[in-house]
Amino acid sequence: MVRPQRVPEARLTYSPHTKLELPTGEILHLAHLSRPSDYDRFHGQSIPWLGFEELTQWATPDLYLAMLSTSRSSSARIPLLVRSTTNPSGPGSSWVKRRFIDNREDLVQRKHIQLNLAENQIFLKANPKYAETIAKAARDSEERKAWLYGDWNLAIGGMFDVFDPAVHVVPDIPFGRSLLVAV
Repeated sequence: MVRPQRVPEARLTYSPHTKLELPTGEILHLAHLSRPSDYDRFHGQSIPWLGFEELTQWATPDLYLAMLSTSRSSSARIPLLVRSTTNPSGPGSSWVKRRFIDNREDLVQRKHIQLNLAENQIFLKANPKYAETIAKAARDSEERKAWLYGDWNLAIGGMFDVFDPAVHVVPDIPFGRSLLVAV
């Protein structure tokens, strides 16, 4: 197991905003984004590493997409990275699933790493009742499946309370052919 390295020389400051300064010169700025106008604080900046926590809490992708415009650097030696974490529930579940899980938007290269709670054995050893805690905290069986098993094929807040891709997904239809749908 790799243990995180402690950096006693790092400085954490909270004014005028939260930032972590490392002795090597890197600065990690931490900010809260909740509405589209929050982007204005970052417009025109070069931010080579963007990180988003709980992406599905944003109902629309607008703020996320706006922040992607800041993912740039004036040095070719600095890699550009965007990292996001989330759970398969929340007001933005549909757009996050479409963009990352189904990968329907082929604008840039993406990698989705599917995990579920049972795979995090170190965490569960330290918190043996966590699965029980989140199972009780879930508002319904769909949210429980999302939180415990990382199941994205859910209809939380949707018209139907079940979703099965084998039944509810129509295969792609090649262009140039007619389709008649009887209702």
